[in-house]
Amino acid sequence: MRRRLITAALLLAVMIPLILYARPWLLSLVLTLILALAVGEWWKLVQGRRPAFVILVACLLLLVPQWLHFPGYIFVLVAWLSSAFWLALGLGLWLRDRRRLFSWLPWLLWPTLLPAFWLASRLQILQPAFLLWLILLIAASDSAALFFGKAFGRMRLAPSLSPGKTWAGFWGGLLAGLFGGTLGAAWFWAWRPENLLLGAGVGLLTALAGVLGDLWESFLKRSVGRKDSGQLLPGHGGILDRIDALTAAVPVFFLLLSYWGKL
Repeated sequence: MRRRLITAALLLAVMIPLILYARPWLLSLVLTLILALAVGEWWKLVQGRRPAFVILVACLLLLVPQWLHFPGYIFVLVAWLSSAFWLALGLGLWLRDRRRLFSWLPWLLWPTLLPAFWLASRLQILQPAFLLWLILLIAASDSAALFFGKAFGRMRLAPSLSPGKTWAGFWGGLLAGLFGGTLGAAWFWAWRPENLLLGAGVGLLTALAGVLGDLWESFLKRSVGRKDSGQLLPGHGGILDRIDALTAAVPVFFLLLSYWGKL
């Protein structure tokens, strides 16, 4: 736990200045590096090797929206499509149609990872503080889920996917998301009932999406008999272990803020 907290603190110490003050090209460079590591971990998990070609393609695709100067509505469309993808993925896991999902694991990395990185880059351009809000919201949800799970966890949430997750942790994480969304809305949009209600909805749905992203990565690892995606981050495992919740949360967060006219 101590190593996990130290690693998380160091990551936040690096990412907060980058998000709030760095030029978009610098954050894009950092996100490109993170994406390269994540794709490498994914491909190594499902294929047993780390091909440079797949990593190169992922990095080039990440930069395409900036090179071509995509208009704003394209990113909203990406958020809609990505949110629909995560909904379908959640239904697939819930209905236990996992054999078919397993056969697609090498290629599902593209809709899992790329939209989140595209939209994170776009968020930093439009409103850097919102990207930080999202990251802190997911971090708070993860931390609350861990605390409630250890303190009160009895019933397993999805034992076939992630034996360590409990219903107590699930509800604790959602509660933290609700509070994080409400406080963020109060900070950014003033203490009005409609803003607080909107923020609570954003926080709750974003935290719920984060749980799905976490369970999806757990399915990926269990499908290949691994506990962690890598060993790069002490106490956390690999890059995928750290960004799993964000991969699903970013599109939902972006879509909700766009839908309600906050972006």
